[in-house]
Amino acid sequence: MEAYLEALDLWEALEEDYDVSALPDNPTVTQIKITMIDIGCESHGLYHLRTSAPVSLVTDSPSLIHAQLGHPSLAKLQHLVPRLSKLSHLSCESCQLGKHSRSSFSRSVLNRALSPFALVHSNIWEPSRVKSTLGFQYFVTFINDYSRCTWLF
Repeated sequence: MEAYLEALDLWEALEEDYDVSALPDNPTVTQIKITMIDIGCESHGLYHLRTSAPVSLVTDSPSLIHAQLGHPSLAKLQHLVPRLSKLSHLSCESCQLGKHSRSSFSRSVLNRALSPFALVHSNIWEPSRVKSTLGFQYFVTFINDYSRCTWLF
């Protein structure tokens, strides 16, 4: 396979519908079939396609349009897509899950320490991706349960 890759001109392979993947352990050359969908022309660094009706924009599904536009609110969706102005409700599971919140812990003080240093919480951070100014990567925190005072070393 190595001799074939060395003898094969990369640009010639790409022009002749070959996909070349030159990974160190597993170089591959695959013949691919290409179907022309559209022809475009370049203008100021952008390629403009001449298709009269782009296929990706032709959909009647409000849910699909909502997802493709990044899950906007119903009002914003109706502003962006005027033909959806009569839509009264949009059911999107992702949007509903994004609005969920977890129940917070109870604020009962029954388990809280009754005097300073009666209960101290600690945590060791192992290795931090960001080093301290002195080059340390491991940190330990101590939290006094009574006062909530925190020390970081």
